[in-house]
Amino acid sequence: MQAENNSQPLKTYIDGRGKNKPHDRLFYNLIGRAPGFLRMLDDARAAAKSDSSVLITGEYGTGKRILAQTIHYESSRGFGSFRSIECKTAAADFFNNEIFGFNTEATWGEPSPADGGFEIVNHGSVYLDEIGNLSDENQLALLRILVKVAYTSMDSPRSIAFDTRIISATENDVNTMADDERFHRELLHRLSVITISTVPLRQRREDIGELALSFLEKIAMRRGRPYLPLRADVLKRLHDYDWPGNISELFHVLDLAVADAPKGIIRAESLVLDADAWEKRRNEDA
Repeated sequence: MQAENNSQPLKTYIDGRGKNKPHDRLFYNLIGRAPGFLRMLDDARAAAKSDSSVLITGEYGTGKRILAQTIHYESSRGFGSFRSIECKTAAADFFNNEIFGFNTEATWGEPSPADGGFEIVNHGSVYLDEIGNLSDENQLALLRILVKVAYTSMDSPRSIAFDTRIISATENDVNTMADDERFHRELLHRLSVITISTVPLRQRREDIGELALSFLEKIAMRRGRPYLPLRADVLKRLHDYDWPGNISELFHVLDLAVADAPKGIIRAESLVLDADAWEKRRNEDA
């Protein structure tokens, strides 16, 4: 969704395995048995054993961020920090300062380090969400850092090298964008040494039941109420729906169903399945 003020700061999230590690982000906790999903997991496991940059592509709500975290925590960098940054709307100054932590008054080839950026995630991973929405200026800012692999201070001749893995994600077809000269081809090459595609929920319908049961358990724990069973008619309605919002929509639908369940029973006719609303939400977030 486009922000009213395009110069707003980026949203960032930093955690470390030793203190804030999510306990359900490991490969064996990623639920699914559909062939396409299992192939995706194989690709992700291979990426975790590598140290190359990873580009995760896929529709809204298919779990790109969770997959990125899993790759990080299962890699040799898993004890380092994981920094998640939303790149959808950011003016160049904020992109430079918030992501890279360098002074924008430096010359093109000499970004100056500040308190932040890749330096504070050294030996960890940076997750860049929705890189397809980066402006041309921000693409160039990212590319020049990847080319240098170091910060050069304006006040000192010393170069501050960083050792950070980049995992990025997008809903957009960045290859087509590169063909249309809307995304820099060299930047795409550097970000996509490994490419992984997530699977839409409608293409893995056999996983809906298991995902729903897992979500209902989490919802019950979060709300501090008894676990509500999944009846056959409810499961059929979930299975027959196309899920434009994918896993995110499934969780949202079940959360609403639990909150509104009369006498602790989830009924098929009470499920709020609004494909138009989720299509609109996906388009706004793209």
